[in-house]
Amino acid sequence: MKNILVPVDFTDVSKNALIYAIHFAETLDAKVTLLHAYHTIPAVPEFPSESHEQELEELRSKAQKSLELLCEEVDQNKVACAYINVEGYARESIVEYTDQTNPDLIIMGTETISPIDKIIFGTVTGKVLKKVSCPIMVIPEEATYQQPKKMAFAIDYHENDLEDIQFMIPLAKKFGAELHALRVATDEDSLEFEDKLLADFKHKVDQSVHDNSIIWHLIKGSNVVDQLEKYVRDSDISVISAAKSRMNPLMKAFFGSVTQKLFYHTHIPLLIFQAEDTDLRDSKLAKRSSYE
Repeated sequence: MKNILVPVDFTDVSKNALIYAIHFAETLDAKVTLLHAYHTIPAVPEFPSESHEQELEELRSKAQKSLELLCEEVDQNKVACAYINVEGYARESIVEYTDQTNPDLIIMGTETISPIDKIIFGTVTGKVLKKVSCPIMVIPEEATYQQPKKMAFAIDYHENDLEDIQFMIPLAKKFGAELHALRVATDEDSLEFEDKLLADFKHKVDQSVHDNSIIWHLIKGSNVVDQLEKYVRDSDISVISAAKSRMNPLMKAFFGSVTQKLFYHTHIPLLIFQAEDTDLRDSKLAKRSSYE
């Protein structure tokens, strides 16, 4: 891992995310890039006035000074730091910069918002999640950094689950943390079939990464999010990771996704990978696991 992107708006929420980014960059020997987007709306958008241009310059200058101070704080931790100060809206600027530079990881803070607010407004972090392809670590505003001792990966049998857990294995090793691989089987699922699927996936992981020391768990429960949260709480997990698939829009409107629900519920960092729509579990329902 070489480059960690940290969008900042100089609030306590983004500064808390930066604390996590500094510690991760120290451990992973990575560079931190700060990104700030500033904008203002002219009285008549079609004809920006001189006062509007002056206001933009004041915003740019103020942000520049704040970015320089933040970079100095990062440098004091012996972590290389750069910053980008751009005119524009936060979501669009983050997505555009990510598309251009392809960072290894984005670390963003997110605020706790009410259910009605998240339906109407959402969050910048939530909107960025829908647009970028690289992993994003979401830091809840109430989270306090502690060196991760246990990390978890929630298995959903998507095409890139193997690739994602391969990302998690060296990450956990760098921190000296345990890595737990979790699969929640609902009441409608056959435990025998789920056991075979998990054994098949474990075999693929063992073949691709030897001596990975993963702790595997198959959990039974009616509500996936509730079971994951219970496991995180009972096992003192420091970071939980999961894949976010681009579900059918109609299904998404009614049910959302496990990752999306975790995003709004979790009180610890959530590392989110983008997943293809393909659900390998469904494709294997008609045949036995290839691993016995």
